[in-house]
Amino acid sequence: MNALGAQSATLLWFENCEVGVVHLDARRNVMAMNDGARQIFPFDERCAVRQLVLPPAFAHSQSQLLCMLDQAEHALASPAKPISMMVHWLEQVLLFKATRLLDQRAHLMGFVLKFYDVTQMLQSAAPLGPELAAQRLQKVPVLNDYGSALVDPQDIFFVQSDAHATSLCTRAGWQRCIWGIGDLAARLDPLHFMRVHRCYVVNLRAVAALRNEAGKSYLHFKDKQHPRVPVARATKLALRQALGLQAH
Repeated sequence: MNALGAQSATLLWFENCEVGVVHLDARRNVMAMNDGARQIFPFDERCAVRQLVLPPAFAHSQSQLLCMLDQAEHALASPAKPISMMVHWLEQVLLFKATRLLDQRAHLMGFVLKFYDVTQMLQSAAPLGPELAAQRLQKVPVLNDYGSALVDPQDIFFVQSDAHATSLCTRAGWQRCIWGIGDLAARLDPLHFMRVHRCYVVNLRAVAALRNEAGKSYLHFKDKQHPRVPVARATKLALRQALGLQAH
């Protein structure tokens, strides 16, 4: 598909895509939501104060959602750009966007939270072009006690994902990332990072050895305190080539 065709397909997708919209007050209580949002968020009409709570299927992203609202509230740019976040659950991917609402005196009045189900769009997307490939992550956002922080990719040993969270094993210890493993695999430098398993992306520069143990392959790291990482059979050949263990 050429660039014009891809652009037209994207515009058509947005034209037909159902969007979820949530209106929050300055204390982040739910004031109203559209029908699309009601399909995702629990909404009890009997509650006087309606807190924004993700359903159990997305509960692991609750802290990321609150962090996103923090970033939207304290954005320094003027006008402030919407803050975005991807939420993954099984085969579903939701793109969330949050922006603050200000009065004429620039006092915070609330927030608008929008989200799209982008699962189908991502599944049909073409490989990264030169423009997107150039947007490699220079820093990786993580959550901490103060909200969020940024980690240098070179300080990451590996990325681990499970059904509830994406975590980074770094020089500073374990840190929770606000991005899904698929997003990180696509945006980290492929010269140094490789997805070796559906649940793991490794920094090849931190690898000390590739070993076969009980019929399975594992990566070991220079710091022996870090756990070994399993290697999927489908990626073993490409990994051996990337590590210089096998000729191309």
